[in-house]
Amino acid sequence: TKMLFTLVLFLSAVGAIGFGVSAYLLNQSLNSFEERSAASQMARVEAGLEQDVDALVRTAVDNAVWDDFVQYLDQPAPQFLEKVFSLDSLKNIRVDSVAIFTPDGRLHSSVDASNGQRGTLSSDSELVRSLQAALMTPAAQALHLGGNLKLMVGGKPILAGFCHVRGSDASAANVGWLVLVRSLDGASLASLVRTT
Repeated sequence: TKMLFTLVLFLSAVGAIGFGVSAYLLNQSLNSFEERSAASQMARVEAGLEQDVDALVRTAVDNAVWDDFVQYLDQPAPQFLEKVFSLDSLKNIRVDSVAIFTPDGRLHSSVDASNGQRGTLSSDSELVRSLQAALMTPAAQALHLGGNLKLMVGGKPILAGFCHVRGSDASAANVGWLVLVRSLDGASLASLVRTT
């Protein structure tokens, strides 16, 4: 019986150790799976964000490299902006604000639809000042076909697609800047996560 008791004790100890090791390995495997899953989800969200930014830049380029836009900067007509950037079109492309700057960075005109109604941006607003500063950097000045900005304005993240305004002729001079602004509020980020 002493031998049987020792054998039972030994098998119990081996079983307990085996159970502990198995539980530890299972926990490690589950943690590793959760980490890989979170990294995969983050990579999808980052890829979705980059696609979103690229689409915003393409839209800015499509509008900025246009003879009619060059003419608008030379001879401003409010109906041009109302036609090109109607509330419906801004909602469709998920743009909150449009800012048009002169080559030296002064606000030329704007459309602000961030509150769901048509308005304009104040030239001394934090958003306009942040965009001006970003556009005047050598890196932004050197871009020929547009670029993007990821900024914090008023403690909130924004994306902006921008492009020099110029005629459709490849040798046309830059006559200003077009900037399309999208706020990254909770609803936008949740939508981005859902679609990736």
